[in-house]
Amino acid sequence: MDKSTIEFLKTMNRFRFLKNRMKVKGPLSHAEHFMIGTIAECGEANEKGGGVTVSEVAKQLGATMAAVSKMLRGLENKGLITRTTSESDRRNVYIHLSDEGLRQQQEQVVVMETLVDRIITKMPEEDARKLNQLFTKFFEATKEVIEEDGEESC
Repeated sequence: MDKSTIEFLKTMNRFRFLKNRMKVKGPLSHAEHFMIGTIAECGEANEKGGGVTVSEVAKQLGATMAAVSKMLRGLENKGLITRTTSESDRRNVYIHLSDEGLRQQQEQVVVMETLVDRIITKMPEEDARKLNQLFTKFFEATKEVIEEDGEESC
């Protein structure tokens, strides 16, 4: 591994520790917020009426079906998701955000936008613009590597 890779990984690791220090507002954990965000994102990308399968969520998160199913049960118990069975294939179950789940997800988007805005305004405008360009390049390079490896997302 070259020096720039090591420095990059150290920086990303420092972000992980910062994330752990952030307080979550409301009744949901970081993981639950992330899960409902993933359901919303995958549901919008699908042509299944906004629904997403458990396997699609698991694949997107890189998690096991068992772990995803367990968290989905918790979200269902909190009234944040609903499950519907496909009429064409009763083996397929689609996950949808409930009205409350959608409200929580939209609220979290506002919280994140506000947080990022607060962070970005502490940087010179040119640095913020350049950072966004670099993150976009990093995203595209990451996407290219994933596609080369034959992985898919929802």
